[in-house]
Amino acid sequence: MIAKVLDNSSLTNLITSAHKRIFLLLPGLYNELAEALLSVLYLGKDLKVILNISEDNIRNGYCGLKAIEKLCSQGVQVRQLDNNLVSFIIVDDIGYLLFPQSRILPGQENLINALKMDSMMRLNLISYYFPEKKKDEIIRSTQLIAEETAMQIKKLEDNDNIAEVKPIDEKKYSAIKENIKKNPVMNPDLNRLMITYTTKLQYVDLSFTGIRITSKKVKIPRKAFPIKDEVLLNKLAVHMSLFENLANNKQNLIRLLGKKYNDLRKKHLIRIGVRNKSIIEKSHKSDFEKELEKFKAEIAEHQELIFKMLKSDIINTEKRIKAELHKFLKENPPDNIKDSRQLTIFDQVIDEAINPIIKKINFPNVNTLIQEMKLELSYSDITYDDLKDKKFIDLLVKNNAITENEKSEIVEFKKAYEVKK
Repeated sequence: MIAKVLDNSSLTNLITSAHKRIFLLLPGLYNELAEALLSVLYLGKDLKVILNISEDNIRNGYCGLKAIEKLCSQGVQVRQLDNNLVSFIIVDDIGYLLFPQSRILPGQENLINALKMDSMMRLNLISYYFPEKKKDEIIRSTQLIAEETAMQIKKLEDNDNIAEVKPIDEKKYSAIKENIKKNPVMNPDLNRLMITYTTKLQYVDLSFTGIRITSKKVKIPRKAFPIKDEVLLNKLAVHMSLFENLANNKQNLIRLLGKKYNDLRKKHLIRIGVRNKSIIEKSHKSDFEKELEKFKAEIAEHQELIFKMLKSDIINTEKRIKAELHKFLKENPPDNIKDSRQLTIFDQVIDEAINPIIKKINFPNVNTLIQEMKLELSYSDITYDDLKDKKFIDLLVKNNAITENEKSEIVEFKKAYEVKK
């Protein structure tokens, strides 16, 4: 057997070099290998694939669903072997035992991950995992095994090629220990647990700012009044609803957008009692983001109409304030206009007194209000502290994000982990 580096590129090249046949046994595969396998299938080569398709393998970075679906959709007979860690590839009469690495783990270049098979091992593996080919393989291998055995013995006698084993480098070993001491390794079982649930669940921080616009009020500054009598001023409402028409219309566009936003949250997210923050199952994430993009487009599409609605309500509010002030000043004229009460132009005099007050009212800029109306989204991972929180776990079970069995696994792990500590 010869140790070798077989990265994705080398593996792809090996597959595409096939003249007649390929046997593949793996926990799972990704798109690069699926594409290479399909390329030889289209050329009429004999392709046999066995995988260990499981949720754990997918979550732990050994398998991609899209790659499996791609093979199956093109007529590749992908078979299942449960509880399997054995991996190998045989292309024509060349075979390697493989030691695949999770894609979640940081990759290392030039990592030795394959051992070349001899004909006897190749015969044994094909006979065991692909028994339908056993008789053909025995016929094919009988002569090969005899010739190969004699050749291998001769090579071993003549070849001094050996693994580059050497004493431990004490300096390097000390550096490793020092780095581990500074940044301790996560307990492997804890790491597995965290990988399982961080690939299944995620925090979502979603907010729709500026949507509660109908509750805004406008303040009439008391200092702007020509009246200083506190008793009289207290009779005047100095805070008025800015968007009264919108607030009273339950079918207005802004209310409908707010309802759609709340419906979107209810459909895809699990509330955890913290404002704007929720949990999402990653299996729902794609659908959630598609609907969110549609909702953003809808908000953008209606901006002009929203602008007109807000502008109209602000104008109406200004008129309403003028009417209120006019009535108030007519009933309680300040000293500077009292002498005009008997004149036919008294209403005009009041309006002139109102204008400086209106100018001092801080009406909002509609463009600014619309710019403040926006969706904001961010994600973050759950932590071990989250998984230790009983209320958090019970909430996940209640919302069917995890099963009772998964809850039991988390609880049991927590007990065992705390004891070990």
